[in-house]
Amino acid sequence: MSQPKKPRPAPVDAKRPRASRRKGAEKPNIFVLIGAAVALLAFAGAMGAYVALPRQRAKAAGTGKRVAVVIPANESADGLALLLETSGVIQDAARFRLYERVHTVAPVAGEHLLRDDLTLGELADRLMRTGGGDRQKVTVPEGFTRFEIGRRLEEKGICTRAAFVAATGDAALLKRLQLAPLTPEPSASAEGFLFPATYEFGEDEAPEVVVERLVGEFEKRWKKLEAAHGGDVARLSQTLGFSRRDIVTLASVVEKEAAVDEERPLVASVFENRLRDPAFPRRVLQSDPTAGYGCAIAKEVNPEFAGNPTACGAFTGKITAPMNHDRANRYSTYTHEGLPPGPIANPGLPSIEAVLSPRETKFLYFVARGGGRHTFSESLDAHNAAVHPD
Repeated sequence: MSQPKKPRPAPVDAKRPRASRRKGAEKPNIFVLIGAAVALLAFAGAMGAYVALPRQRAKAAGTGKRVAVVIPANESADGLALLLETSGVIQDAARFRLYERVHTVAPVAGEHLLRDDLTLGELADRLMRTGGGDRQKVTVPEGFTRFEIGRRLEEKGICTRAAFVAATGDAALLKRLQLAPLTPEPSASAEGFLFPATYEFGEDEAPEVVVERLVGEFEKRWKKLEAAHGGDVARLSQTLGFSRRDIVTLASVVEKEAAVDEERPLVASVFENRLRDPAFPRRVLQSDPTAGYGCAIAKEVNPEFAGNPTACGAFTGKITAPMNHDRANRYSTYTHEGLPPGPIANPGLPSIEAVLSPRETKFLYFVARGGGRHTFSESLDAHNAAVHPD
């Protein structure tokens, strides 16, 4: 019996196109190509910026000029770049924007003291106050006022004088530092508590940080003084009603009057005798520097508070008799009894210790006799003779 034949497979139609050659597959989608090109260009641009970043380490074309710039809160990237260019900090806003696209630059709002020769990386660090920039040593001499400290800080590129002075009088900061007076005082500030010493700060530091650092140094020194002079602190509290602020206030007056350390306890004795001696019924310290500080307040901070324009309007540092006797000047210790409203400078340890432990004397007067030294007297007749020697 013969086997049935297997059916042959159907012949392949040579004219039928293969699946991979269907209509429309030969030409790529134009929109896909355009999208890919745009993405490639963006990637190349970003990579180009990234590769170019080492060049941003080169100093800018500036001369090192310091420029104060106020950065608004929530400033846009474009707005920041334009502000820096118009302020003269950078020469090319577009270049800074390119840097911003690669690095996040989130500036701290407020005033910044910058230079026009910073690299973009240095500039970004300062705007964000991340540290790592140039640091400067700043010496605060004994007897400097907050205005003089501010000038020195600006010279060193730490912060502007105006910003520092404003921070020293910021009510919220004073409250946080526990320096606010018990009774409201228009001229209240950190004056007196900005301890004289040598510090190191980064350039373009926040002024409130500088204030906190100086006050922190005072607090450390005061703890040691209090441990060594606890009985003296109690004595001044009991006999004169002095608070710590009052002690520092009188020490600041001693600082401005005495030029040599060995005379500080003598000067302190004169002022304390005037405040407690029944033979001196009008308890006026009659210290020229107090009136001068009142004029400085009138000129620098609050013209309506402490100065009559007639007396203080032309104040340039020299103190005149009209300034001393101007009742509108609440810092004048010629027209107002007792201590001035607050410290008139930042005293060093010798002046504070002089107030805590003055020399035991009956002196009520002193007058300069040259060489930074004074003649001390117990009576007005003796004082007048020292003022007008034959």
